[in-house]
Amino acid sequence: MKKKEKKKSKKNVIVQRITIDEKLSEDLIRLLISPLKRGIKKFRDRMEYWEEEKEELVRLDSFAKKMGIPFSEKKKWKWENLREGQVYLSGSFDIVDIKKPPGKFEVNPKRKEFLSIDALAKKDIKKLYFRVLGRG
Repeated sequence: MKKKEKKKSKKNVIVQRITIDEKLSEDLIRLLISPLKRGIKKFRDRMEYWEEEKEELVRLDSFAKKMGIPFSEKKKWKWENLREGQVYLSGSFDIVDIKKPPGKFEVNPKRKEFLSIDALAKKDIKKLYFRVLGRG
C-alpha cells in the first residue's frame, strides 16, 4: 500500500477501540487498535463489531495523536495515567446509553469523542468468564 493510500484509509476509520496492551518502558507503550467494521452504525463493546486488533507502538510525544485524543482534551488524558488493560473508544460517535453495560454507541461523523470504557470491557470479560464456566 502506498503512503498516500495508507493515510487515506486511516482517515476513513470512524471509530477505534484502543487497548493499552503493555508498558514496554517509561517512554514506550504498545497499543492494540481495532477499527469499527465497515457499515456498522450502532455498536457496543463486543468483538463482532470490531476488526482484528493491530499493534501500534507509541511514545510520549505521539500517543495523543495516535489514540485520537481531541486537542481540547489533551490535558485530561495524561501519559503517566495510562495503565495496561485500559480500554478506550476514539472517533466519531455519540453515547446512546452507557449507564447499564454493555453501553450503546452510535456513529456520528459530526462528533469527535474520546472515552474510557474500562468498566464496560471488564463486565463483558466477567460475563464471558462465567459463561465459559457454565454459571452464566
